[in-house]
Amino acid sequence: MKLLLLPALTWLAVLPFYDALGPVWAGTLIILAATPSSTTAFIFSEQYDGDGRMAAAVLVGTTGVSLLTLPLVAALLL
Repeated sequence: MKLLLLPALTWLAVLPFYDALGPVWAGTLIILAATPSSTTAFIFSEQYDGDGRMAAAVLVGTTGVSLLTLPLVAALLL
């Protein structure tokens, strides 16, 4: 859900500022929104007695799905 919804919401947020940002910065923000979850979430969950297995599962899942969504987002930006 994060890999599809967050880039779309970022696109909507960037749209009013597109002229000021330009296509490179706007596209960069959208691609950054389409990247998988950070390993920092796993580190924090382990350090603060959270659910490390769940954080690891989310990390692996978003990384796998991003193999499909990142090229799709990049193609849409072209």
